[in-house]
Amino acid sequence: MSTHFRSRPKRTWRYALPAVLVTTAVAATLVPAQAVAGVNAATRVEQAEAVLQMTTPDPTRTDPEVLAVTSAASDALEYSIAVVAADPSREYPEGSVESTLRAGLLTLPPAAQREATEAALRMVNADVEARVAEFGQYGRNDWTTHSRLGFARVFQAETLTVDRAALTARLTAQADQLAIAGRAAEQQVHDEARKLGVDPSTIKRVKALALDITSVKCVEETNDWWFEDEIQIGGLTVGSDGVTKKVAPFDVSGNFDSGETVNYGDGGKRFATLDMSQDGVWPRHYWFSVILNEKDNGSFADALTTAWDQVKGYVKTAIEKLVEGVLSPYLGAAIAGAIGKAVAWLVNVFIGWLIKLFKDETFKPQNAHVLLPSNAEFMYTNPIYLGWDNHRTPTMAGTFDGHGGLYYVYANLEVLT
Repeated sequence: MSTHFRSRPKRTWRYALPAVLVTTAVAATLVPAQAVAGVNAATRVEQAEAVLQMTTPDPTRTDPEVLAVTSAASDALEYSIAVVAADPSREYPEGSVESTLRAGLLTLPPAAQREATEAALRMVNADVEARVAEFGQYGRNDWTTHSRLGFARVFQAETLTVDRAALTARLTAQADQLAIAGRAAEQQVHDEARKLGVDPSTIKRVKALALDITSVKCVEETNDWWFEDEIQIGGLTVGSDGVTKKVAPFDVSGNFDSGETVNYGDGGKRFATLDMSQDGVWPRHYWFSVILNEKDNGSFADALTTAWDQVKGYVKTAIEKLVEGVLSPYLGAAIAGAIGKAVAWLVNVFIGWLIKLFKDETFKPQNAHVLLPSNAEFMYTNPIYLGWDNHRTPTMAGTFDGHGGLYYVYANLEVLT
């Protein structure tokens, strides 16, 4: 994937999540819970292009307890970033969140490290009230204590301020809804098999879900943002079981003019693939997060990706402890979906905080989310079912818009057999 980046004065560090759009056409008669992330027309459309922009599901109403847990994790992570930046010379246990962050921080240019350290010291040396405002409950500890304990020891389910009964009731209800949707989807598979005159057990199943970036168009150049260095794109995936995996960054080109389009050819550039073949319940949530950063400014963005991967694991464990004793085969799917929504919602807040620390600019971050009803292959071959055709969604366009620039990122989802 390539975008245009005009030659500009060099900045210290870049980190952005362009909006990657997923399928919007889903047959309403299939399953009530199968809806995909909502979309709306972008505010700026050039040459009558049908550009749609994904809207992240709002968990403040649907999953407030999970959002509270995830928000606390974000607070603790921000404090860890600040204490690591405040004293980059301090070493941390291998495999810890802080060790990951420090390794990334040390790849930044010296000037960027100094700026981050100065900003972090102002934050961590503030009084308790200011630290609590910045880092939530974790700001009650002085920064040397947080540095000594680390994220893993301060973020504990037992210390979270969350209504356990409400969390349990909400996730149980969501699990029940998924069960109803799953039974409806499987019934449709059986009904279709009867129409075809075949044994339902012989229906072909898809094995994986992929996100392919097909092209990128620069509609308007940014006013004063990017330097012409190479850009890397990486990110995260979140599977139906809530497991997150890092997408290794790959190099992309820069220095394209307004109106130019970079095409990746037939099939597009494979961004990531998620397994759909594992045993378990349906429907299932799948998430793709795309992260864009400047290659020559170190690997801190990549380290942040890894740290978020670790943090989401702690969030999942904490929620499982809080709802311990609930017996439902759909509970894991409900937790995974709720965490995905909460993390997607918090990314904007988290990136905003990073901007304050690193004095940087980013485009508005987004996540791509889809909820699929079944792994029955026939559902993805004919648009009458889910809007897919020959295993692919129609080509959809996401946008990232800011700093005077407008870029369209074209992508497809594809199921693999």
